[in-house]
Amino acid sequence: MWNVLDYAQRLRKLSDQLSEKIDAQNVATSMYVDNALTLEELQSIQSKRNQPAKAAKRLLRIIQSSEVFGCFLNALKNSGDEGTTLYQLILNDNCKGIMILYY
Repeated sequence: MWNVLDYAQRLRKLSDQLSEKIDAQNVATSMYVDNALTLEELQSIQSKRNQPAKAAKRLLRIIQSSEVFGCFLNALKNSGDEGTTLYQLILNDNCKGIMILYY
């Protein structure tokens, strides 16, 4: 079984790459439907619709500071080919050596 803290740390390491590729609107909507995001969190992401990288970074900050990481992974996995690739990247052990970003 995976450890949420280990994968959250990997997520931080991959945040630049993820923020460029995640469809934050789609993933956030899916997470909201699953009651993993509040309406306020969803609206915060939706307000950045014209700035997809900022929307993705906002989503990543939300999931790193909450207990919804598993739901995020599930939504990412089910969001299409790019999301499945990113999901596999997060779960893969080959994340070592990527610079950690601090918010």
